[in-house]
Amino acid sequence: MAGRHARSGVAACAVALAAVLLAAVPAVLVAPSPAAGAPTALERRYWVYDVRPAGMPATDVLARTLDSVDAQQLVAWEGGRLDVTVVLGAEPTADTDGLLHVGFGPDPAGGECVPSYEIVTGTAAPADGVTRDGATLTTSRALASYQGERWRCSVAWLTAPGDTAVTDRLDGRIGRYEVIDPAAEVRIREVTHRRLPRDRWSYVRVHLRNVGYAVQEIRVRGHGRGLEVGRAVVRGDFPTGATLTLDVPVLLEARRHRHLTLVTHPRGHDVAFTFPDEERVRVRPRR
Repeated sequence: MAGRHARSGVAACAVALAAVLLAAVPAVLVAPSPAAGAPTALERRYWVYDVRPAGMPATDVLARTLDSVDAQQLVAWEGGRLDVTVVLGAEPTADTDGLLHVGFGPDPAGGECVPSYEIVTGTAAPADGVTRDGATLTTSRALASYQGERWRCSVAWLTAPGDTAVTDRLDGRIGRYEVIDPAAEVRIREVTHRRLPRDRWSYVRVHLRNVGYAVQEIRVRGHGRGLEVGRAVVRGDFPTGATLTLDVPVLLEARRHRHLTLVTHPRGHDVAFTFPDEERVRVRPRR
């Protein structure tokens, strides 16, 4: 009976907020369908290759060295593109041919860049959509829907044909962004306070980070078998990089653990897209 009375108190559950504003970071976007008629291009990225590791180049053959690398990437729902230009130290010949690799990958978190997407071609007679004019190799490639939106590192390197030894290498990073159509996304970083009393309203604590455009409202909803879940809403100004914590009301009716799915719904005045984030966690009865 106490549990039933407690159900009527969903609206009275407190929503805790602790907002910590961090330095602005580039928007990170995922790929749900945009609304009908909405723009489809989100941002353009300009990659900079300005780090040459120690010991590079490791050859005296100029055609197997990198003079410069340039890349531009369009992140889009439709019509995404990747344009790459590589200038070698000299025009390659059949005798000075090399194998060019240009890779892109997620945040290396302080370690080596591990490409999840890679362009590989010979330099003297390039293939696979790569063309050459003297010492300059270029390619323009279509990207799938939002392909590469999580790329945060890049690396270009050369090897001799049939050899794995790197003759030269340049490491790349995103130099700047151009936001075309702002998108809102608030991600769930962590869910704590997951041991709950049975048949009594309590809460799980949801730790959030705004990785998209600035928003003015964040809602978190949830659902799960054997659970009743309230809604948490907070309003204010939450710029890119802001972190906050929301307490989402939850009533656990089961005797054993249950799975709780939480979904964020950010809203902003100036955004063209709104991308929810979803997290599924296990909640247990408190002993």
